[in-house]
Amino acid sequence: MRRQEECFGKYLRSIRMLRGLKVDDMAAQAGVSEVQWDLWESSSQLPCAREIDELVRRLDLSPYKHERMAYLVEIARAQPCPGLKSGF
Repeated sequence: MRRQEECFGKYLRSIRMLRGLKVDDMAAQAGVSEVQWDLWESSSQLPCAREIDELVRRLDLSPYKHERMAYLVEIARAQPCPGLKSGF
């Protein structure tokens, strides 16, 4: 099993923390609900490719962060992070 720090949710949380934002502020910038953002940060759900593209655009993320997010989602689908619910 992969280490928790390699999970999509933890990576997403680190982006928010580096910006010094609360969940509600980051969710608003990303154009999603606080509930949806929480689900992603907790690795309870994963975004689809279109949602990742939209996050990158709205949050003005670098191409590296875009690739990293897509990679983390891909490996999470193959080998879920601790706490990730099945059936997404």
